[in-house]
Amino acid sequence: MERKRSGVWLGAALSLMLVTHEARAQGGGMPNIPSREQIAQKVREVLAASPEETVELPGVCKITYKKIPTDPQRIAQLLGQQMGGQIPAGVDIDQYIRMYQPQITELLNESLAEFGKIEALVELKIMSKRIPVGEHKIGLVFDGERPEALVIGSEALRRPVAVSLKTRPVDLQPELKIEFKTEPNMREGQEKFEIQLDFMRFQARSKSKLERVKD
Repeated sequence: MERKRSGVWLGAALSLMLVTHEARAQGGGMPNIPSREQIAQKVREVLAASPEETVELPGVCKITYKKIPTDPQRIAQLLGQQMGGQIPAGVDIDQYIRMYQPQITELLNESLAEFGKIEALVELKIMSKRIPVGEHKIGLVFDGERPEALVIGSEALRRPVAVSLKTRPVDLQPELKIEFKTEPNMREGQEKFEIQLDFMRFQARSKSKLERVKD
């Protein structure tokens, strides 16, 4: 599945942080445009500083992922910067955000295409697609800020498995959060579940249930 633009909110936050940092470093004048490598380094710092979280459906499935921040203030704090202060005179923030955005969006696309791993403790399936026992990479595909699909991939899979997501708008979330959602009174050996994630201004849940392949 083709990757679409992602990280709009996070990208804007990083853009603003870079603009104000560069401007202040030059005594309030117009900032230089950071190089691609400088921007890439800032993105890497944000992602590297994100703590790992593991969620588990006992005996069935486990996901380990980076709790990527999505609140601009939180991102700024992680990098030791303060946002919302005085913007240097003569700096057109909107102009520079537009300049940085394509590079940041591309870098975030690359980063969020793989942000963790999913471990199938038993063989799973979603519709007609099977996910064998073992560890697989997991990533996100977006349409703008809206999470569109979770993509599961590994050498054990002929093709990546795209888990389509249904979404609803929510308040801005501080960071990526993933949970398993199951039916009450689920029986052992007949496990079925959905993957839910909160990210940016959306809550998303898998459209189809993942389920344990019966022996």
